[in-house]
Amino acid sequence: MLILLDKLQLTSAVSIVRNTEELLPVFEQDPFQVIAFVALQSADGFMERLHACIFENLHNKKLNVDMLARYMNMSRPTLYRKIKQETDHTPNEMITLARLKQASTLLLLTDHKVFEVAEMVGFHSSSSFGKAFLKRFHVTPAAYQRINKKQDLI
Repeated sequence: MLILLDKLQLTSAVSIVRNTEELLPVFEQDPFQVIAFVALQSADGFMERLHACIFENLHNKKLNVDMLARYMNMSRPTLYRKIKQETDHTPNEMITLARLKQASTLLLLTDHKVFEVAEMVGFHSSSSFGKAFLKRFHVTPAAYQRINKKQDLI
């Protein structure tokens, strides 16, 4: 099936692809970016619904791909394919990223201890939280909190 696009549609499509390619690295590194921001151009609102679903259930340690697929009213393979197509991440990576981003916000804006934040965002243990946080942000949660608290004092 051949689909013909007029010049405006083609320009728009190229722009969407270019914007997505530019936004993905920003999304991955900046803890304050929102998941829905990556797929700003999502016509069907899928990423917005996904974002809302993940954040509503972030505290639930049992949140997994099967549960997410049920909440999104789609099969697991369809959910995987849509998320991978729009973000280049797997559903599990999206859940973990959302948890880490929320944790980074809590570490900055509250006085909760690291183990409390880990529990609040749905990690099973503070050690798995610490490893995931270090891998994503290249600093331990405690150091991240300490560094940013010092900057607030200055």
